[in-house]
Amino acid sequence: MQPFAGRAAVAGIGMTALTRESGRTELELAVEACRAACADAGIGPRDVDAVLSYHLNDSAPAVQVARALGIERLGWHNDIAGGGDAGGVDPGRRGDADTRRFSAKYRHL
Repeated sequence: MQPFAGRAAVAGIGMTALTRESGRTELELAVEACRAACADAGIGPRDVDAVLSYHLNDSAPAVQVARALGIERLGWHNDIAGGGDAGGVDPGRRGDADTRRFSAKYRHL
């Protein structure tokens, strides 16, 4: 069993439409995906205490996303650049999560 089992969870999923030219910034797309994840989880963005950005040089920094969402107290954030399964293993570093909250994870294609 992983040390973060029962302490961290993905409670909602959100994404934007997949397109090559949306006419919007990476920050706008990230905020849209995060708001959709919050809605799916049944919480407001201010209930989020962590933001993880997993990208290939084409994303908004996690702190900027948190500000745009109106998150006042960000307990944890990380920006991961790279491919493969790097984004899948990082939630283990978030083992101190309050189980009532979740980290919003997004990726732009």
